[in-house]
Amino acid sequence: MPLKVNKIDASWFTQSPMAAIIAWYGGSVAVWCQVSSRVARLLVVMTVVVGFVSLGSGAGSSAETEDRLQIEITRKGAGKQVVLSQGVREWFMLIEVTPENAVILKQEKEQGRYLIDESETHDRPMTVDEVDAAITDYVDSVKARVQKK
Repeated sequence: MPLKVNKIDASWFTQSPMAAIIAWYGGSVAVWCQVSSRVARLLVVMTVVVGFVSLGSGAGSSAETEDRLQIEITRKGAGKQVVLSQGVREWFMLIEVTPENAVILKQEKEQGRYLIDESETHDRPMTVDEVDAAITDYVDSVKARVQKK
């Protein structure tokens, strides 16, 4: 059975260099416009950006959101703080750096109950690279433990 296409005057839709054909078939509409490559690139970029924004905004299911590991890293003076959470579980690490020393606090809790609550004090201040490395190692270790379960 041949496809029947109805052409409609689309002069209201486009202006001189553009041409539009609107075809009705099977209840759907197809629109074709002749545009410059610059406009086409802009449309493609906008489509990709909108896709990433909707994907990054958590447009997934609520079960998927609860299973995903949330990571927040903030700078605290010369140190850093990281909070990782997944459902009712939470991991926390704070590195506080002073001119005399560095203190590292680590906590893990599940449903408000602390499973780990430990601290260590270093007798010298940590460098920025050491703080970043410690945070990265902690995040990687939590990710590895979460994936095993």
